[in-house]
Amino acid sequence: MIGRLALRSLTAHPVRSAVLAAGFGVGVAVMAILLGVADVVLTQARSSDLVGGGDVVINLDPSVPARMVMSGTLQSNQLCHRVRAAGPSHTASLYLLDEGGAVRVDAHGGIPSVEKAMGDPEVAFNADWRDTPDDVAWTQATPELVLRQLDRFHPVPDAPRWQDSWAEWLYFNGRARDARFYLTFLVGPTQSDGSRSAGVRLQLDRGSHVENFSAPGRLSQSDVLRAPELTIGDNRIRLDGLEYVIDLDLRGEGGRIARGRLRIEASPGRLVPPIEIGGAHGWKTGYVVPVMSGQLNGALDVAGERLSFDGGAGYHDHNWGFWRGVSW
Repeated sequence: MIGRLALRSLTAHPVRSAVLAAGFGVGVAVMAILLGVADVVLTQARSSDLVGGGDVVINLDPSVPARMVMSGTLQSNQLCHRVRAAGPSHTASLYLLDEGGAVRVDAHGGIPSVEKAMGDPEVAFNADWRDTPDDVAWTQATPELVLRQLDRFHPVPDAPRWQDSWAEWLYFNGRARDARFYLTFLVGPTQSDGSRSAGVRLQLDRGSHVENFSAPGRLSQSDVLRAPELTIGDNRIRLDGLEYVIDLDLRGEGGRIARGRLRIEASPGRLVPPIEIGGAHGWKTGYVVPVMSGQLNGALDVAGERLSFDGGAGYHDHNWGFWRGVSW
C-alpha cells in the first residue's frame, strides 16, 4: 500500500518529482566531492614533504643559524628522521612600471639549496639559482660559530619600567672525584656612568664542606658584548674552538684564594636552542643550554690544596632578562 501511494504521488507530478530527484543527486555528489577534497587536504597537511607540513613548525628569525636548532635535540634518534629544514623566506608586493601604468606582482625569496631539497618545482631545475655566502652561513655555519651565536650577550632592551633589574650570566657546573663546583660569570644593569656591574662567584662542594669564593668587577658595554669571552677582574672565559677555557683567581672567607684553569668541551649535538619569553611593558627573559654535558678537565688550587677535575663531566647554561620579582 505504501509503495503504491508513493508511486502514484511521483507520477501525479512528474516534473516536480524529476527536479526533486535531480536536487538530491546533486547534493549527494557535492557532499562526496567535499569529503574527497577534505581527505586530500588532511593527507597533505600531514606530509613532511611539503613546506609547513609535519607535526610541529618552528619559525626562526633569519639571524638565527639553522644549524643552531638542527644540531640540538632535534637530532635525537626519535626525531632526526622526521625533521626537515625549510629556509627563511620573504614575500612582498612589487610593482612593474611602464608607460601603461603599474602592475602589481607577488615576489617570493628563499634559500636555493633548501628550497630544492624541499622539492620546490619553481627552483628544482633552475641551475642558475645558487646559494649566496649569506645563505651558506645560515645553513652551514660551523659548530664554533653556532656556539658563539647562541652564547652571545644581548644589548639591554629599552624597557624603562624594568631597566634596573636586567642581568645576564654564564653558568657552569662540574663534578669529578675530588669535588663539585658551581660557577657564575654575571653582568648586571647599566650604571649611571654607562658601565655595567659584574662579578664572578664560585661555590666548591666537597661533601660535608662547602666554600664560596668571589670577585667583583666593572665592564664597558663593548666588553660585555664580546661574550661568551668575558674578563672580570683576574677571571676570564675564552672559547677555543668548542672548548670553554676558564681561568679563575678568586677570594674566599678568611682570605683563602682559589686559582686555576678549567676546561669544558661542548658537543654540536648536545645543546638546547635559545628560548625567549616576552611580557608586558617590554619585559623579557631568555635561556639557552650550550653544553648539556661535556668533558671536564683542569684543576683548582685552593689555599695550597690541589683539586683535580680531570675526566669529570661539565654543564653550561646562559640566562638573560629582567629579574625584578622573579624567583625559583
